[in-house]
Amino acid sequence: MAKRDNLSDLVAWLQSKKKGADRSSTLKPYRHAARWMPISIGPFVDLENAICWGAAKLSDQAPPFGTGQQDAINYKMMQLICPGLERALVAFKGDQVLVQSFAHQIMLAANSARAEDTSSCRKATPEYILSLKHTDEERLMEKKSNRGWNNLITARLLCPFKRLEDFDKNPKLFMTNVNDMTTKIKASQWPSFLYAEDAVYDSQNIDKGLFRSNTMILVGFCQLFFALTI
Repeated sequence: MAKRDNLSDLVAWLQSKKKGADRSSTLKPYRHAARWMPISIGPFVDLENAICWGAAKLSDQAPPFGTGQQDAINYKMMQLICPGLERALVAFKGDQVLVQSFAHQIMLAANSARAEDTSSCRKATPEYILSLKHTDEERLMEKKSNRGWNNLITARLLCPFKRLEDFDKNPKLFMTNVNDMTTKIKASQWPSFLYAEDAVYDSQNIDKGLFRSNTMILVGFCQLFFALTI
């Protein structure tokens, strides 16, 4: 939580054209709090809009164009994570340049944490996959070019759930067709690794078994919640 006597330093830093020197000490409490926001509020939350909404409310100004009720909710949640947020916004006295500059710094910190957390999954995911599939296929761990549609294990996990039966009939042919784009995979087709291992595709209820796979739970829960880069 930022101390009250640091607010003047924060304002001076945001007004300065040379922001590098005081960045670590002046913004550290806010940046640290911001790194928790994507995982606490939502990975795609618009923190800049929420901050601008809060600043407008505190200075009795009309809500900025494009902001709404969700931004108000997000702002309240941000206050819980960063108790010094409101005092900082009050110190800006409605100055939109200061508010936007501060909001941008918060968003940069949140984006950095989100990128580092998801990036850590790249190494952990193959390890989880191997442990779940009870295999010691070393190719999966060597380099990225040995994964994806070039690897039988990961290809089956990536295969659209609705087409898993076709994949199992001739995995090598299916993989070849995807790589040479004879078979096209659409973004709207959920991959099989998101479904429970015992799920059966139901065209009338494609959500049945969705987000119930061991792979997704291990990577998403264990890696992101227990291997954070905060």
